[in-house]
Amino acid sequence: MQRELSYESFKNFEKRQSQKVQHGSGVYMFMRTQMGEALNDCKMAIVKREHILKQAPGHLKGIAKKEKIFLLESDDEGDWRLESHSTNKTDNCVFVLWFPTYEVAKNWILYDKDFSKSNFPQQYGSEVFIVPVMKNPLDDRACPTFLMTEFPGVRDFKAFAERVEERFERAASRYDGHANVVFSDRNFHVRGKWVSPNNPIVIHRFKKPIDAFDFYKDNEVRLLRDSLMQSGICRGRPRSVIFSLDEFM
Repeated sequence: MQRELSYESFKNFEKRQSQKVQHGSGVYMFMRTQMGEALNDCKMAIVKREHILKQAPGHLKGIAKKEKIFLLESDDEGDWRLESHSTNKTDNCVFVLWFPTYEVAKNWILYDKDFSKSNFPQQYGSEVFIVPVMKNPLDDRACPTFLMTEFPGVRDFKAFAERVEERFERAASRYDGHANVVFSDRNFHVRGKWVSPNNPIVIHRFKKPIDAFDFYKDNEVRLLRDSLMQSGICRGRPRSVIFSLDEFM
């Protein structure tokens, strides 16, 4: 069932999360839609009202198109649009936007002429969620790759963080990555079925997709992920995707 954005739910969420956003780090807004006309319609809408986005203030960090999206672990809950049943290649694209606070991001998505509509772009719509940023690499072109993992069924976030946070940092350093760019116990789910609002989201950033792949396949990381399920800290299989920004506007 699709969950729509409401002002009260956003205010309550923002109050709980405000202490987790370091000053100046802001929030990411992730927007998933389809390739083709949907992609073009979203780009056109952003270009036409770019001045409003900048005044928010906010900006588009970039777009990851289907050639730069790699599904590592996925299932029906993630609802990625696949090109065929025999491949894990998707026909989706991902827009990544940045805003200084939840309040600013909320106002933009609520009041933008097009993006406020759940059925925009027409026939496809978009799926949107927002997460706090712990640290933000300064150069998106030099560090365009995101490794995003949703961890289902985590009931004790403190135990989860104690188990993985420092180990992710150590492992990412081996691949010149920025670990735990997002490390949040929940996300603000605007609409769609991409992620569950109650699941932790962890995002690492890398210079190249191969670096993210190497981190994902790292023996320490693999054993750590397995231990989360074996210990019951994570009550479902993590769902991971790599996407790399390949268009900057």
